[in-house]
Amino acid sequence: MISNSQGYLNMKEVYNFSQMDLNVNDVMVLDAYSTIFMWMGPKANKVEIEKSASKCEKYVQSLTDGRVPEKIQLVPIDPGSEPNNFRAFFPEWEDEVTETWFQLDPYAAAMAKLEAEKAASAEAKWGK
Repeated sequence: MISNSQGYLNMKEVYNFSQMDLNVNDVMVLDAYSTIFMWMGPKANKVEIEKSASKCEKYVQSLTDGRVPEKIQLVPIDPGSEPNNFRAFFPEWEDEVTETWFQLDPYAAAMAKLEAEKAASAEAKWGK
C-alpha cells in the first residue's frame, strides 16, 4: 500500500492481500514476481498516484531475491477495469465489490440528499 495519510509517502506491506484490502483512498501494490501491479484507488490523491511508480522502482531496485530489476514490469491498474492477469491473483473476485468503490461515502450522500430536499422545498415555497 502506498499512502501519504500520515504526512509523508509511505509504502507498507499488507499481509494476506485480498480484493477487500484494495483501499480506494490509496495506491495498492501487488508484487507478482515478474510484474508489479499498481492499483490506483479511485479516491487516491494526486501525490500518491504521481509518486507510486518511483516508489515501486525503488522497491524493485532493493530486491535481493535474485530477480533482475530490468525484467520486472510496472503496470498501473485503473479500478473497475482490472485485467484478468491481475484478477487471477484474487480467486474470489466479486464484481459487486468493484461497484462499491465508486459510490459516494454515506456522509456525502446524506448531505447531497439534504441539499436536494432544501432546493425542492424552496422551489415549492417560492415557485422558482
